[in-house]
Amino acid sequence: MGSMEIKRRSFQYLKGYAGVIIFLVICVAASTVFSSITPVFYGQLIDRMTMGRQKDFAALLFLYAALLFASSAITALEEYFTEQAGNKIYKEQQRHLFSGMLHASYEEIEKLEIGELMAYLSADVGTVVQYDISLVTSVLFLALNFIIPLCFIFRINGKLSFYALLFIPLTFLIYQVFKSKKKELQKKYQETQDSYSSFTINILQNIPSIKSYQVERHIKRQHTELVNKIYQLEKKRGLLESAVDFLNNMNNLIFQISFLLFSYILIVNGELTLGNMVALGMYINKIFLSVQMMQKIQLDEQNVAVSLNRLDRLKNLPDEEQADLQRERVQANDCEMYTAQEDVKDSSHQKVSVRGLCFGYSGKGRILKHLSMQVSGPGLYSIVGRNGCGKSTLFKILLCFYMPQEGKISVNGHCYGKTPVSFIRSQMTYIQKDPFILRDSLLENIRLYSDVPATEIVKYCEMAGLSEDIARLPDGIYTKITEQGLSSGQRQKLSFARALAHRSSVMLFDEITSDLDGASEKRLTQLLKELSETVIVLSVSHRMQTVVMSDRIFVLEGGRFIAEGNFRELKQECRVFSELF
Repeated sequence: MGSMEIKRRSFQYLKGYAGVIIFLVICVAASTVFSSITPVFYGQLIDRMTMGRQKDFAALLFLYAALLFASSAITALEEYFTEQAGNKIYKEQQRHLFSGMLHASYEEIEKLEIGELMAYLSADVGTVVQYDISLVTSVLFLALNFIIPLCFIFRINGKLSFYALLFIPLTFLIYQVFKSKKKELQKKYQETQDSYSSFTINILQNIPSIKSYQVERHIKRQHTELVNKIYQLEKKRGLLESAVDFLNNMNNLIFQISFLLFSYILIVNGELTLGNMVALGMYINKIFLSVQMMQKIQLDEQNVAVSLNRLDRLKNLPDEEQADLQRERVQANDCEMYTAQEDVKDSSHQKVSVRGLCFGYSGKGRILKHLSMQVSGPGLYSIVGRNGCGKSTLFKILLCFYMPQEGKISVNGHCYGKTPVSFIRSQMTYIQKDPFILRDSLLENIRLYSDVPATEIVKYCEMAGLSEDIARLPDGIYTKITEQGLSSGQRQKLSFARALAHRSSVMLFDEITSDLDGASEKRLTQLLKELSETVIVLSVSHRMQTVVMSDRIFVLEGGRFIAEGNFRELKQECRVFSELF
């Protein structure tokens, strides 16, 4: 990726911030112009001192002090607004990328590690935005800090100025030598950091299991290996940067010594005054500083190129609404088109149809093979089968987390592929075994920011068996909760209360009673049965109570339903079902 291409792609992150950028440019221009004038006054002050012209010296000193004050004030203002502008753009881009993650296709987002996603939101977007702000402010600074001093130095002394400029190409040569190595190291470093973040998050979430199996020593060894790998990469990066700094310093050292020697000869010959030598030296240092800053920006481009490629991977993830509507694999000739006005609560429209469904995860073969089922009208329908047979996968496909690789699916007459994902999901409520917990009140965890009244939520909590738990909370239903503050059984009761608050025409329950005691399981199973009188309840369960009370049971084996019926029928006629129950 060339330098211009890096700049073009990175500047996409500054769209919509023209006003901020223009203001920064004005601040940088004013600050640079003021600071570029000061060496002339400083040189003149030295000459006035050596000549003993006290009156001129006092007036010039006053002007010089005023100039320094103005320059310092403008520089401070410029630095403040530069930092604030960078933070604002960084936070906005974080929000934009986070939104993209939420709306991206689940099938694609699941392929990325958590640590990698975290790095996108923090390190990568930070690298690009920081580079953009630095480039915007530096380009003008470098241009003015190069052009203005260049004009002054040739007016002061052409010979010395020409000699000084001979050292500039060496600085660019140093950059070219280390350019590719910098990019290679940054890429390895980011990949290793992603692995470390994912590893750490996973371990911290599973400390109880690690302690119970006493594998701390092995985990520490793996952690140490990752930390050491990161350390070695950081060490290499540090050595590379030190090498660049050393070569730049050597280049500068040789210049400073030769500059003083050359200046001495010119002063002895009467071609240069001491004040002009000091002013010229200050201007040349500004030029060298500009060149080194330009070199740093070019070296940083290698980090930016790596981050841009990584962020492009995230930005190119398909939006699930668009991806769903563009799928050609899902045909919908005999399904109804989406109509938002249709009353989906009408029991005549409550149906789930799956025909010839095939699906397999990448590299793992097919899990579901020509699976078909038809559910019409309210009722409690259970899906049973051995672990890993694809029960939860079927639910994820019904929820549009994955799209069928073959076959047709429709819910309430609306076919997947012709209906927006958001509408399909509005027809369903999905209750999983281990629900997500928001860092908010118990009330909002159940109603999920909907307009369901708090009195209704209290009623649903009572129905789910949460009343005693709520009574022990300091602020009742308004108490802030975290996942760590709830037992697995309490989380499942909360999940059921959430289902009651968000009931829909089709409700999916995935092992909802697995962590409950007998009394709680009986209560919630009875609630499931009552719910099924008005809506379709699809339940995945290994618990006997739910299966026994089901109106119809589907037995999943070998990627398809091999039998269906009620408990008594399947117990007598299906060997797989008999082994399960």
